[in-house]
Amino acid sequence: MLTRFTCFIIAAALAIAFCSTLQAQQLTTEARNKSISIVPAPGKVVIDGQLDDWDLSGEILTYSFPETAEKYNVRTALMYDRDALYFSARVRDDSPLMNFIDGKIDKSQGWKNDAVQFRLRTSPTTAVDLVMWYFTGRKEATLSINPITVAGTELQYHFEGTQALFGTESDMVFLQTEQGYTLEARFPWSRLGMTAAPAPGAKMATSAQLLWGNATGTANWPAVSMNDLLTSASFAYQNCGAWGEATFEAKGHLARTPEKLPSRPVMAKTLMCSYSMPKDGLVSLGVFDANGQLVRTLLTGVRHAKGTIHEQWDGLDNAGKVLPAGTYTLKALVHEGITQEWIVSLHNAGTPPWVTADGTGSWGGDHGEPIDIAAAGDRVFPIWSAAEAGWEVIGCDLNGKKLWGSHTYLSYGQGPNSVATDGKLVFLSQGKGLTVHEAATGKATLFAGEKRAIDIPGGGITDLAYLDGHLYALARGILYDIRLDQGTIDRTITIGAQAKGLAAVPGTHELVTTFHDSIRRIRLDNGTVATVFRGKIRAAVRSGIVVGWENHLRVRPGTQRECRESVPLSQWGAGGYRRYTGWTSRHRRLQSPWRVPTRRVSC
Repeated sequence: MLTRFTCFIIAAALAIAFCSTLQAQQLTTEARNKSISIVPAPGKVVIDGQLDDWDLSGEILTYSFPETAEKYNVRTALMYDRDALYFSARVRDDSPLMNFIDGKIDKSQGWKNDAVQFRLRTSPTTAVDLVMWYFTGRKEATLSINPITVAGTELQYHFEGTQALFGTESDMVFLQTEQGYTLEARFPWSRLGMTAAPAPGAKMATSAQLLWGNATGTANWPAVSMNDLLTSASFAYQNCGAWGEATFEAKGHLARTPEKLPSRPVMAKTLMCSYSMPKDGLVSLGVFDANGQLVRTLLTGVRHAKGTIHEQWDGLDNAGKVLPAGTYTLKALVHEGITQEWIVSLHNAGTPPWVTADGTGSWGGDHGEPIDIAAAGDRVFPIWSAAEAGWEVIGCDLNGKKLWGSHTYLSYGQGPNSVATDGKLVFLSQGKGLTVHEAATGKATLFAGEKRAIDIPGGGITDLAYLDGHLYALARGILYDIRLDQGTIDRTITIGAQAKGLAAVPGTHELVTTFHDSIRRIRLDNGTVATVFRGKIRAAVRSGIVVGWENHLRVRPGTQRECRESVPLSQWGAGGYRRYTGWTSRHRRLQSPWRVPTRRVSC
């Protein structure tokens, strides 16, 4: 990035004869609270968001900085009885309850927008991660319960076991208030994986994360995230060693004074300083002593219009100490603001290479390599094994221009390993099952029967193919035939344990698959499998196969020496095979497979 700005220096002299005092606030980025008290519920608790039947004496206040505390803060309280744990959060939010993550489609990603996340270690070897949000699309409370295995202090999430509850079933209420929203929730002990309430005096490790998305509830990453209930700086998502402590108090109505938000420092109005702005812009203003030393910063990058500006100074230095009487100089730096000019970017091939609101910017994954690709009509869908700031699957046109990007973790908590499409939907395998996205927008959607995912027994999916309304998944040598109009597995065909790659043959009722020593044809009408080419195929190659233009066969590449002429299916067994050019493990880059000529491909 190239940064340019122009500035003006303004100086004025002023005299000081008296001053007053100013209190300073110490800033900290550490968790504000290391512990929380869970008090006994004073009686029957009605989950309505009102909290008028709560004992809030154990409530804690969370914010990051005094300067932003008024805008972003949360008050969290916990209670318990023999049947359940109760959780409340009073959240300050200018655009409350904006979260368009649909838990019925994507139950593991609700934390990306307005949400509250609470983790509790329920035994030496188990913990639970609770993500609570309000799905704006259906105006519905959503609770995601993620089971965790604990080994020492390391956390292992089991997303395949994630449970999502909605509406009244969630035992949660979100109530919008004048300054944000109130969340009230009830968690039966069995829902937390526990058989009974802890005894008074018991202690549990716990942590909380408070999340704010953007004003439209469509953020790909939280705009603001606060972690609390930590004993030290730590990535609480992965390690519970630094989690704070929750104590189950024997009695309630604790003798504590509710904590107040920090007051903003108010500058005493003791001395008027005036200067002239030569043009509209940002101004930084400082006071300098007779030796030219900066003793007080009054403004930093504040926007003002052209003309005479009046500021006030209390006569203190930056440390809040009284300055002696004398002559001081006021200096201002004025500029139009820092602008950016894109020159070039490395590593990211997007146009532009940064994330844009419409989803066309940036490119694919940022934590994995491109591993598979599918195409239909004028759309192409490459996938990556993992992404965080990027996307595991993107949609492109035939010129390689990105149209959208999407995350794929959904039901299984892992990236995809193969992709297929019918032109309207994009199907992804994630090891243990299948998920689906809209081809036009990339939005996660549902299979027939309102199914968010289709599990493949035993998992181990290695490749996918689509043909005539059916999706085929190859897993552990078994071909699973999924009827898309029903969202069910229609039948299975045993292919062989060594089968890896899979492709459909357009215009036929046949698939092809790769083995370590052969390529074989699968007839879908009778389920028979026949060898059409025999010869050693490298392990790095055999997992990817495609039937391209004029029904020529191509296999994903291994090394350049293995490239050969593409072979029409009618001539299989008569002259070798040709690998499909898309990505290479050697160069780890996505090329342009949709620009490949019909007959010859240069590797």
